[in-house]
Amino acid sequence: MPLRGGVVSARGEGCDFVSRCFYPKCGIDEDPVTGSAHCIMVPCWAKKLIKKSACC
Repeated sequence: MPLRGGVVSARGEGCDFVSRCFYPKCGIDEDPVTGSAHCIMVPCWAKKLIKKSACC
């Protein structure tokens, strides 16, 4: 992979979306929970899923 890393995301079942982060150049083969990646993905998925507020 020529980049530092990458994030893969898909619509979830029982949740809005799922994701995995891969940073092999940093020695992290797979990171299932990356808060900084979610900061980018939440607005994208909120728009795609037509979400207007968070629900717990």
